[in-house]
Amino acid sequence: MLATPFRKLPAVLLLFGVLCSEATIADVLVVCPDKLTTAIGPWIEYRTKQGYKVVRIASQPSARELQQKIRAYATKHPLKAILLVGDADNVSTDAHQRYFVPTHYHQAKIITPYAGDKKIATDNPFGDLDGDAVAEIPVGRLAIDRPEDLTRLVKRIIDYESNSDFSSWRRQINLVAGIGGFGPLIDSMIEGSTKTFLISKIPPAYQTSMTQANWKSPYCPDPQQFRDTVLHRLNEGCMFWIYLGHGQVDKLDNVRVPGAKYPILEYRDAKHLNAVRGAPIALLFCCYAAAFDAPGDCLAEEMLRSKAGPIAVFGGSRTTMPYAMTVLGDALMDEYFQKRRTTLGEILTNAKRKMADKEQGGENRVWIDRLAGLLGNTASQRAAERHEHIQLFNLLGDPLLKINSPQPVPVTARRIVDQGEAFTVEIDAPIGGMATVDLIVQRGTHLTPPTGRKHYDSSSAQRDKYQEAYAMANDQKMDQQQHAIEKGLHTFTLQLPADFSGPCHARIYIEGVDGFALGAADIYVNQKIPPIESAKKILDVDRIERGLPAQTFLTNEQR
Repeated sequence: MLATPFRKLPAVLLLFGVLCSEATIADVLVVCPDKLTTAIGPWIEYRTKQGYKVVRIASQPSARELQQKIRAYATKHPLKAILLVGDADNVSTDAHQRYFVPTHYHQAKIITPYAGDKKIATDNPFGDLDGDAVAEIPVGRLAIDRPEDLTRLVKRIIDYESNSDFSSWRRQINLVAGIGGFGPLIDSMIEGSTKTFLISKIPPAYQTSMTQANWKSPYCPDPQQFRDTVLHRLNEGCMFWIYLGHGQVDKLDNVRVPGAKYPILEYRDAKHLNAVRGAPIALLFCCYAAAFDAPGDCLAEEMLRSKAGPIAVFGGSRTTMPYAMTVLGDALMDEYFQKRRTTLGEILTNAKRKMADKEQGGENRVWIDRLAGLLGNTASQRAAERHEHIQLFNLLGDPLLKINSPQPVPVTARRIVDQGEAFTVEIDAPIGGMATVDLIVQRGTHLTPPTGRKHYDSSSAQRDKYQEAYAMANDQKMDQQQHAIEKGLHTFTLQLPADFSGPCHARIYIEGVDGFALGAADIYVNQKIPPIESAKKILDVDRIERGLPAQTFLTNEQR
């Protein structure tokens, strides 16, 4: 001990002084087994330098005892976050117990008839101080059972917040959708609501991609390369990677084609995760994939502890239901895009609280509730389903993870323009940097109408066509420019193609040295109506080609 280098003294003092003193006034509790104390030390030191007051408390044999200890502390010292460090696997070996932090088991009701789940693994009660079954304090779990994995994850969290790469990965949102399998009517309603939210809830200033596990969809790549495409979307760098569909403890669903099926993502794929440019926050809207109490590590745990995978994973620990997940997704988007919360824990906790309140949610909630009502769900059933999903969804990650929000860029352009026109766009840049100016079609609109797929063809040539169609379906750009700009007013000229009409957006992204900024303006492109003389010629040519005489048109004066 006497030989400890002086440069390590701050961390040593943190570990054996402040952290072990429960008399210290703190706003962050870290529940951490003794065997993981050294590995979590750099995280505590990092958060302390940010101004947080951190106290470490030992884990307890049961979740109830741990909850009582947290509540007793919170009555004296207001808390901002609770971090659980350790695994919740239901394993009783001595080696495992050294890294064990228990979780609660909530009595299931709504989901039980569908899959037989009777208990829901949940960390939500640790943040619930008033006993209303909804957490007031953000809770996250670093579900790690090896010190070396925790050391790596802590470094990744610090690197994520220190990342000075402000390139366009920060506006990228990648979605992967499975097939519902609830029947044609419900599946089509879910697909329609998903499309509506993509258009209405994700601002047009953000770039999205869609990868769909339906071989008939233009958003489906070659099914045999589906997993590789999903890994590419994880690894290319994005702010959020979102999966909607079916899942199991150790994998997501399959993409099915006549006579074969191919995996979307499995636990063994974690070794291929390499999001070095921008680690995504993964949202798993599916069953079981975040069952962090399973005897073996679930998919979410494997993703979190990978060397370069998602920086955090939010998902369900048991069977999940479409209605409540839609409400939760809507609330999450509102908290991130509109409320602009500063930490991941704040986003998730406030979304859950909004989900519990029947009066919150706005027009989208009304629309979702009406849709669920058409499918037979009563108001009381919907409320029970929402509350059950508050317990179902848990954060595997750091609740204090800082979320960098972009600075807004005011974008001004004419609201209505004509086909093929060149028009100007003016921006007021809040920062200087490399500006990317895009003219893009509205989400769900295709620049090139996709060809319908009625028969599955696995030949090499057709598989190449699937890949080409997938790339085209995700290509929104009609024009793109890049300019090095300074802070202030700038004007750009964008060119519309001659054959496009309909809704579109002028979009701006500025990559700065110390931050980033984005904005967009809505535009509608009018279809050109030919002048009367052009119309005469068109009709005359058509009549002549059919062997008829040219039509005689009379002017108003002639009439």
